[in-house]
Amino acid sequence: MTTTDHNQKEILNKALDADAEILFATIGAINAKEQLGIAPQDKQSLIEQGKEWVAIHEKQFRSIICDNPQVTKYLAEENPQRKDQEATALLIADLVVSFCQGIPAVYVAVLLVKIGLRSWCNGNSRA
Repeated sequence: MTTTDHNQKEILNKALDADAEILFATIGAINAKEQLGIAPQDKQSLIEQGKEWVAIHEKQFRSIICDNPQVTKYLAEENPQRKDQEATALLIADLVVSFCQGIPAVYVAVLLVKIGLRSWCNGNSRA
């Protein structure tokens, strides 16, 4: 395993261990830093900024994620194991990377897996 592969695996595992609020706050902080050069310190503001960023991209994400055959296979599983979550997050990251504009795609991908990909793809929940 190369250093880059190891680093990507480490980032993926940290993201999978984080809760959705932390992922939203992380996305918000990165986005704020990209736009303003500094990130606000208030965690709730970062969470809201992260949610806003995801909402802006949600339609694009749904169109490329939810009809993907491999994602559909994952959605058919009743109780996916962590290795399935990892593989699906990496697949989703590959699908959305071109839309992420400076936000690490793995954070977006893991967030969608964490909030409930099946429900999100069915339009029953928003990120």
